[in-house]
Amino acid sequence: MVSSEIPEGIEIEHVWAIEAEYAADGEARRRPVRHAHLANLARLMREGVVIVAGAVGNVESAFIVVRVADEAAARDLAEHDVYWTSGAWSSIRIRPYGMVVLRDPNPRA
Repeated sequence: MVSSEIPEGIEIEHVWAIEAEYAADGEARRRPVRHAHLANLARLMREGVVIVAGAVGNVESAFIVVRVADEAAARDLAEHDVYWTSGAWSSIRIRPYGMVVLRDPNPRA
């Protein structure tokens, strides 16, 4: 991408998107482990690893944006999530994600 295409004060941060589809019985499978799943997401958010996470639609899928080194690290995160190990998620897809970030070129003191 040519730098002149991106306005001043904006950057594209290269992160990873995790898309997870819920199993047909995912709602029932997630209930007993939801507390652990959310607690883990909160910990990863505090550490700056998870940027945003949530269910899409009527709990049809989940979308999680993570700041990790590579696709393998993103997959490892997803595959160690209790929603995956409990069978609440039936599939995981990892894709590169270009996140638009505002950078103030003139920060106020």
